[in-house]
Amino acid sequence: MARTSASVKRSSSLCFFVLLLPSFEGNAIGLSQSLRCIKVPPVLLSTATVTKSLAVSRTICATAVAQTPWAHLMCYSNDSCSMYDIKVPLNFADLSQEALTCCTDQLNACTDRNKTIAHGAVALFNCTRMKCNNGNLEEIAEPKGGNFRFLSDQLGCLYAHQVAMNWLSARVNCQSYDADIYVPNHDQDVVALQNHVKTLGGSSYWIGINSLRWANGKAVNSTVWDIGQPEGNTQCGVFFKDASYNVHDNWCTSVYYSVCQFK
Repeated sequence: MARTSASVKRSSSLCFFVLLLPSFEGNAIGLSQSLRCIKVPPVLLSTATVTKSLAVSRTICATAVAQTPWAHLMCYSNDSCSMYDIKVPLNFADLSQEALTCCTDQLNACTDRNKTIAHGAVALFNCTRMKCNNGNLEEIAEPKGGNFRFLSDQLGCLYAHQVAMNWLSARVNCQSYDADIYVPNHDQDVVALQNHVKTLGGSSYWIGINSLRWANGKAVNSTVWDIGQPEGNTQCGVFFKDASYNVHDNWCTSVYYSVCQFK
């Protein structure tokens, strides 16, 4: 039989406690490890800024909240799944009869440098890949060689490889460091990286565009390209030195420097 455990915290107006209930029965993504159930008062739910309701089973509800980045709390009642963007404090729960049983990914989460990482999630801290395990960050991997530097939360951990090679060789070289050729998280990140490579100078720099698609398979937004670009549909993307390092397309067999990215 599953056990429950409780810890008490006194407040000036209410008595809160954490009730760790049996997690919903597991599925392929290990929900029993990523979600914990607690008792929360309805007044807390009213503070949510983003909510979504689904008419699904309890297991699908748990899967949905685990796969929805903004959803940190789920409540399930009468075949209705409600998701909320509320991050629940560890000691927050309610003894009152009105309290609802909800589940959260925030219990056993890890916090570092103002980042909150859910239990079981992987994130990059400086140039080290870390995993959150029951409130503790565990190191998973670092780049295998190369002069990688953590530039910012926006750009992450990058290596400007200043040896000229064609696009395919540049990507294989990046992958040899357990990294890959640069692909932005957001289109605006391209401008930030462009400004950075301007300070480096030297040759043009390959980035992760091939055949008008990013190396991860996503289409390249037109706003990424310089005016009048791209000129072809089978070429690769480069921060082109002769165009103030704006993004141009060029033959993939051309030889330039490249930007590697460790995630």
